[in-house]
Amino acid sequence: MVGKLGRSRARNLCILLAGLVLGQAILYGPSLVGKKILLPVDLLAQPATYLPRDSDFTNLEPQNLALSDRTDMFEPARRFATAEWHAGRLPSWAPYEFGGVPFIWPKFSPFLAFECLTASPVVLAWGQVLQALVAGLGLFLFCRFTLGVSFWPATIVSWCYPSSAFFVLWQGYPTCLPVVWLPWILCAVDQVARDTHRLAPAGLVGLTCLVLISGHLDVACQVLLAAGVFALSVINRTPGNSRDARRVSVRIILALGLGLLLALPYVLPVLDYSRDGARIARRAAGEAERPPAGLVSLAELILPHTGGSSQTGSLRITGQTESETAVAGYVGLVATLVAAPLAACYRRRRWLGLMLCLLAFIGLAWSLDVPGLVWLLRVPPLNFMSQNRLVFITGFSILALAAEGLEALRQGQVRLGRWWVAPASLLALLYLWCMYRTFHLPEAVGPLLEQRVEAGEHFDWLHDLAGVHRVQDWFSTHAAVAASLCAAALGCWVCLRWKPAWQPRLVAVLGVLCVAELIWFSSERVIQSDPNLYYPKIGALAEVAAAGRVRVIGWHCLPASLAYMAGLADVRGYDGVDPARMVNLLATTSDGWFGGYPYALTQWLAPAFKPNSDGTLTLPSVLNMLGVRYVVFRRPPPTPLHAAFHSEDYWVVANSAALPRVFVPGRVETISDEAACRARLGSAGFDPREVALVNSELALPQVCRGSAEVLSETPSKIVLQAQMQTAGLVVLGDNWDSGWRAWLDGRPAVVLRVNETLRGVISPAGSHRLILRYRPRSFYLGLVLSAFSFLCLLIWCARDRGQRRGPIVEARCG
Repeated sequence: MVGKLGRSRARNLCILLAGLVLGQAILYGPSLVGKKILLPVDLLAQPATYLPRDSDFTNLEPQNLALSDRTDMFEPARRFATAEWHAGRLPSWAPYEFGGVPFIWPKFSPFLAFECLTASPVVLAWGQVLQALVAGLGLFLFCRFTLGVSFWPATIVSWCYPSSAFFVLWQGYPTCLPVVWLPWILCAVDQVARDTHRLAPAGLVGLTCLVLISGHLDVACQVLLAAGVFALSVINRTPGNSRDARRVSVRIILALGLGLLLALPYVLPVLDYSRDGARIARRAAGEAERPPAGLVSLAELILPHTGGSSQTGSLRITGQTESETAVAGYVGLVATLVAAPLAACYRRRRWLGLMLCLLAFIGLAWSLDVPGLVWLLRVPPLNFMSQNRLVFITGFSILALAAEGLEALRQGQVRLGRWWVAPASLLALLYLWCMYRTFHLPEAVGPLLEQRVEAGEHFDWLHDLAGVHRVQDWFSTHAAVAASLCAAALGCWVCLRWKPAWQPRLVAVLGVLCVAELIWFSSERVIQSDPNLYYPKIGALAEVAAAGRVRVIGWHCLPASLAYMAGLADVRGYDGVDPARMVNLLATTSDGWFGGYPYALTQWLAPAFKPNSDGTLTLPSVLNMLGVRYVVFRRPPPTPLHAAFHSEDYWVVANSAALPRVFVPGRVETISDEAACRARLGSAGFDPREVALVNSELALPQVCRGSAEVLSETPSKIVLQAQMQTAGLVVLGDNWDSGWRAWLDGRPAVVLRVNETLRGVISPAGSHRLILRYRPRSFYLGLVLSAFSFLCLLIWCARDRGQRRGPIVEARCG
């Protein structure tokens, strides 16, 4: 008997994993075998971006213009992290953007660590398979052990979960990675509350840590918010007296707290860096980057094609990209309007169904603009999160309810009263609406769009009437498919009403419909590209990189971070924080053109410049101070400029006034007011060779003389040699951060903030060796607290093992 049970479990596990892998193979098969790469590198062929305009790339049509962050920001970050890990260093400082900033990419994430095993982009598709396996297995365990459903209902929704809209629309972004752990942490909360296993608290501690370190911190906080709401419900349903409820509360809070402490080596440096970010400051002031959409969110949750798509061949007619709307909560029309409502017939632990309904409502509250809840989400610290992304909680809750509904069908528990008329009537109305839209397009893509295009307006990829007709065909086709799905779902309700004996058979029918619907939705949005487009070598940029480690800046081209893929560094950047001092300083150098987003203020910044008679140019003093030695053009530079390097449609012009990486200014002035200091730096007469500005008095001579050079460097360590005729200030043209430490001839020295945002160290006269290391206190404090958390966890587990109470019987939890 035991052997048969073991074989049965092994077979079921194989079925579950095979279905998860098969779904990923259908979506990402070419990338898994290396024929494609799971990146939208076709976007590099966009004008002025990266790829040269030659015959191979001229007619390349991008697949989705909204995915540029994956190529412009995340892939350079992955490649940098990979290089650092392979060199045996912790990737903590990114020198390739903003003149250097803390590297807040989730470097401790198990999923991103897997993707850093090799620099080859082939690993990206296999990383996606790993995420799908973890997410699907987590939902399976949640359904089996928390909801108490049987194998097939749990397996069906587990197959659906990795193909749900949030994972597909955010594929390739660290945004979705904490959500992978959502079912795991909810299951752990339930296990701790029911005291089913002595290691359950340790599991909850570890999962809390994994949620926080796996991806974007704001989404991780939203996952923990969902876990907290779920925990309140579990605690409220704890059997016994109030003492038992308090004991469960303490265990859950303690586990979540220890998990937070365990993750602090990642969390504290991110919070420390974000504190001075321009984007965070705007959110603190009450700005909502993506305001609520209202009732249209309900339509997009059920029919994700209502507002169009960001992909080429379609058009978004409701403003924001799909990933930032309620579409990200989509898990299928059949699951939402057939399987999930049937959860009302599921008899086991019915309070969990109500809890899931509450979570689904909370997840959609911001998008629906629900009074009260929207106000609450605007209150600090909740307003630092992107509240529109909470829809992932809605999608998860719907799938969990769908598992309960399928289980009720399997057991033949469905007894339809009059309530079934509500979802059936809604489906009938949606069917009629979709059929109407099949033949009567929305006004925004009808004759009005034709008139606007004929008048010369351009919309992303759409430039002519042929494109308009493609958009119209897309809307008609997807409306027809949605109508077919509505008809199939309505047919299921009809069968349940008049053929109740068919209930077990409908489990398979609904399962096939749910999986097929999500695979169809996902397959359209998966972007796979030709490997030949993956950051090919650019001759002119390669020549610049061979000339030494220098900084460049693009003029109306080459967005920030892309220079790193050519072995260069940029002073612009985009990392989701936008360090306020550097952003404000760079703003003084702009020529007034802006081609980016309000939350990526320097990504496409184009500098003002003055041509010189010798063919070089001169940049604003701030860029000279930062050591920007070359300006990249993607069209012939104006006369009399002469390109120092040229290939394809790249022209690289030298900046004759750029300062060396390290220099000693002639004198030092004190300006305590930051605004006045910034104005002085941006003035036409400011020369950083002659004067350095600091915010406190320094005991230095009126005239300082000396020189310095870089002997060696890694991203987080720089060794300088100073030859000083007098005492003076050795200035390094890199971004200042409180985490930098200095040693002068082996003795600790103070790293000063010079010229608003540079690093400087006082050196006495003579020859001196200066070492700067990036050692942020927040990271080391996090290590200490993490070690303390681990020690507390060991003590807790040892004590719990010795004084463990018997498990709470499931019947008492019902």
